Amino acid sequence: MGIENQTGVQYLQGWAYDADDPAVPVNIGLQFRSGVEGFDKTISANQLRSDLVAGYFIPNTSINHGFSFPLTDIEYGVYTITMLVE
Repeated sequence: MGIENQTGVQYLQGWAYDADDPAVPVNIGLQFRSGVEGFDKTISANQLRSDLVAGYFIPNTSINHGFSFPLTDIEYGVYTITMLVE
């Protein structure tokens, strides 16, 4: 998981999969916390990531395990971000 800046917008990006069922995209629960405040968001890791198979990270059954979440609606501040594969 990492943050990338594309044309002035920051994105939380990465990949996730279930080793027991690698052909099926997984949902990811994101928890954003800043002190006692925070919010949760669920996204799907279903975007194309052909580099995962090329790098032998996952079996060649599915390459749709990437995610990209724009951070446009998040108030400026310092956050702890927890990612939970569901």
